[in-house]
Amino acid sequence: MTVLSTVPKQGSVKKASEYRQHAKECRTLAAQSVSEEHRKQLAAMADTWETLALEREKTAAKESASFVRAH
Repeated sequence: MTVLSTVPKQGSVKKASEYRQHAKECRTLAAQSVSEEHRKQLAAMADTWETLALEREKTAAKESASFVRAH
């Protein structure tokens, strides 16, 4: 079983691509699961990771725009 780390390293911010990798891992595990309940839970987790990726992209875009305006 794959264990997903949700705790970023000190001083680092996860990238959207990392969140999408977690989503992919959840989908892979869901496809391998024999339990309908586990598949549903893993699909929900994958959706959450995708949402986090989108939010991270929005945050990064805002940070980038703020940096450009400041300089």
